[in-house]
Amino acid sequence: MINKIRKTLTLTQNSYFYSKGFTLIELLVVIAIIGILATVITVAVSSARKKARDASRQSDFKNLSTALEMYNNDNGKYPNGNWGTAQSLTSSLVPDYISKIPEDPKFTEAGWYNYSYKYWSDGSKFVLLTRRETEPHTFVNCWFEWGSGGSGGWYAVCGS
Repeated sequence: MINKIRKTLTLTQNSYFYSKGFTLIELLVVIAIIGILATVITVAVSSARKKARDASRQSDFKNLSTALEMYNNDNGKYPNGNWGTAQSLTSSLVPDYISKIPEDPKFTEAGWYNYSYKYWSDGSKFVLLTRRETEPHTFVNCWFEWGSGGSGGWYAVCGS
């Protein structure tokens, strides 16, 4: 009887319940779950950042548009700047109408994706133009539409 009990205790101590680690399959399952969660979180954060940058662009254009309208009220025309970046407006608008000319939150080098400003030669109209990352085309107070293409869409604010 005592030998039988000793055998049972020995078997129980050597069994799965007394092992001191994880099996390879358990580790692989945990690693796979962590990888899937990391991917889902990265995609969600990336999408939220794009939407935040688009909201910043829209806010920047509202501020620039307001400054341009105030300039027009005081001077009877919009400032000069033919298809340049909005930075070309610095001498006309800063500091009287806006504290500083905003820059695109992602594309800060001069070029097509930075904020663009178009002025009509008679000073009667303007267009502020940029590319958004997530939203479709939006044209505020504009007399034109633009074709589609690429990811995101064009965002334009027009005056007069």
